[in-house]
Amino acid sequence: MNPSTKSILTISHLYGSGGSLIARDLGRRLHWTVGDKEIVHQIASQQQMPEEYVDTKDERVDSFVERMVGFLGIGGFEASYKILPPLELKDIQLVRMTRTIIEDVAKEGQAIIVGRGG
Repeated sequence: MNPSTKSILTISHLYGSGGSLIARDLGRRLHWTVGDKEIVHQIASQQQMPEEYVDTKDERVDSFVERMVGFLGIGGFEASYKILPPLELKDIQLVRMTRTIIEDVAKEGQAIIVGRGG
């Protein structure tokens, strides 16, 4: 393959299906970069948050009611009592950061993105 060619492969998988292992093996064989938990690590580092928090947030999608409450500015339990959660990473913020990281990896080319809407 021409070194200047930029190719991106995305692998979507279900939890426990081995998609990450397949991506790592394929990346090793092709000598390509693999973006998987590295994305979570990078976001956690940038936001100075534990990786476990970002990983949990990454795997969870707010319910329709939670999104509507946020959209309408009503706030939930925390807003009612003016108690802020100890860590806050909004879904839109997580999506934007993930997108930026994936786009940066894509610019380099020859990469495999695992999940995350790659």
